[in-house]
Amino acid sequence: MLRTFCTLICTALTFLTRLPLVARFADPSPQALARSASLWPLIGAGIGFALAQLILLFAMVWSAWIAVWLALAVSLLLTGAFHEDGLADSFDGLWGGFNPARRLEIMRDSRIGCYGALALVVLLGLKAATLHQLSAAPTLLIAALVCAHTLARASVLPLARCLPYARDSANNKPVAEGISWRVSCAGLILALSCVGLTLSLLLPPRDAIALGALVLGCVALVLWLWGLLLKHKIAGITGDALGAANQLCEVAVLLCAAATMPIHLSNAHA
Repeated sequence: MLRTFCTLICTALTFLTRLPLVARFADPSPQALARSASLWPLIGAGIGFALAQLILLFAMVWSAWIAVWLALAVSLLLTGAFHEDGLADSFDGLWGGFNPARRLEIMRDSRIGCYGALALVVLLGLKAATLHQLSAAPTLLIAALVCAHTLARASVLPLARCLPYARDSANNKPVAEGISWRVSCAGLILALSCVGLTLSLLLPPRDAIALGALVLGCVALVLWLWGLLLKHKIAGITGDALGAANQLCEVAVLLCAAATMPIHLSNAHA
C-alpha cells in the first residue's frame, strides 16, 4: 500500500512539476496517471506553500514587487509553465477559429498568437498584482496561495468527468477519460480538506469561513462558465482547456483573497 502511494505521488509530481529524480519512481502509463489525479490537489498545496515562502524570503532582500516576480519565475521553472501554455493555446483556438474543427487545429499549433499572448500578459499581471497586495499580510498570502494552487489542480477533475474529450485521438485523452468518479471525488475531498485545514490554521474563524465560502463559490462559477464555453466552442475538453481551467481558477482565488484583505487587516488590528 505504501509503495503504491509513493508511486502515485511520484507519478503526480512527474506530471505536474519538473522536479528531478522523481520520474524514475513514477509509473508512466495513462492508467496510473489518471489514478494519480486524486493526489493532484496535494501537489498543488505543496507548490502554493513553497511559492509563498519564496515570496517572503525574497522580500527580506528585495522589494515586494521584485520578490513576487522572482517567485513567479521560479514557479514557472518548477512547473514548466505547463498550465500557462494550455491557457495560451486555448485562448488562441477558442477565439481564433470560426468552427470547432478549426479551433482544435489552432489549439494544437505550438505557435502563440495574439489572443494567447494577451491572455498570458493579463494572467501574469493579475498574479503579480494580487500577490504584491497580499504580501503585506503574510498569513493571508500563504493561505491564498495554498488554496489557489490546491483548487487549481482540483479544477480539472469535474471537467474531465462532466465533458467528453473533444479530439478522437490525443495523448491526453486516455488520461482524461481514465479519471473515474471515484478518483474525482477523492481528489475533490482532498482539495476541500486542504483548503479547510489551511484556512482554519492560518486565519481567524470569521475570516476563514468568509474566504473559504468566497473562493469555493468563485471557483465553482469559473468552472461552470468555462465548461459552458468549452461545450459551445469545441463540444468538450482538451488537455489545453484543462490547463486553462487550472490557471483561471488560480487567479480567481487570488483575486478573492485580495478582495478580503482590508477586512482581514481590520480584524487583525481590532
